[in-house]
Amino acid sequence: MGTEKQFDLTRGVIWKKLAGFFLCGSLGRLFVADGEVIALSVSLMRFLAPLYILYTAGEILSGAIRGTGQTFKPMMLTLLGTCACRILWILLAVPRHPTLKMVIGSYPVSWFLTSLLFVIFYFWNSKAKFNHGPH
Repeated sequence: MGTEKQFDLTRGVIWKKLAGFFLCGSLGRLFVADGEVIALSVSLMRFLAPLYILYTAGEILSGAIRGTGQTFKPMMLTLLGTCACRILWILLAVPRHPTLKMVIGSYPVSWFLTSLLFVIFYFWNSKAKFNHGPH
């Protein structure tokens, strides 16, 4: 992909995120009329939106690893980073602060952990391949 197309794609994603961030109240009114529900959804969307980049990093690396033919390892990393992390979060963190935001907080925490696992796996795997040299 050319540099100009990459810039256009990046600019489009940024505009989409900004529009979603600032227009989330209007978007909420498309689905529900209750002001309290809209206020809560706006709060949650504005909490999660800036952290969504953590999710994309893990998904990109997961897809890259699966593209090499390895499917079991990315599945296990996703199970650990996403599922196990969220279950532990609900069992350990939420009882200390039983709020909806605390429950929703499991998403960015699991996104970060999953992305971190994939970064470690990706570079560890790449380093192992580079150390063996050409076959």
